[in-house]
Amino acid sequence: MEDVKHFSNLVASYNAVVMGRKTYKAMHIRIEPGKLCVVLTRTPEDFSKEEVGGRLEFTKETPVELIARLKKKGYTKLLLIGGGYTNAAFLEAGLVNELYLTIEPFIFGVGAELVSGPALDTTLNLMDFRKLNSRGTLLLRYRVASEKS
Repeated sequence: MEDVKHFSNLVASYNAVVMGRKTYKAMHIRIEPGKLCVVLTRTPEDFSKEEVGGRLEFTKETPVELIARLKKKGYTKLLLIGGGYTNAAFLEAGLVNELYLTIEPFIFGVGAELVSGPALDTTLNLMDFRKLNSRGTLLLRYRVASEKS
């Protein structure tokens, strides 16, 4: 629960949110006025009826193309919230500067991957960490190194 509160506060502090199609379908994110949610998909035309002008859009742009377009529109703070292929594409393009990870004291065998696709080597530097609850849930904040190792 503490992680959900942190995530909600994080989303509120950004003016644009980007995610992949599977994350969009799984999250049912609420789109607030003044915020833009962009969903990356190979088939944006399949979602044309779900678009909400200025608040929810679907695109097959590359991360570089998307960032350039959003900058031109005045979006200054973008939050990338997954999934694995989307995260990998933005990391590979060098467009991620910070990464938040939550460690829950629970072991399970199946889950979503942080990054998917081709091999990716990225160096992270720990910036901050917090213990979120008495169970030992940890929130880690990393800076993504500008050079790959």
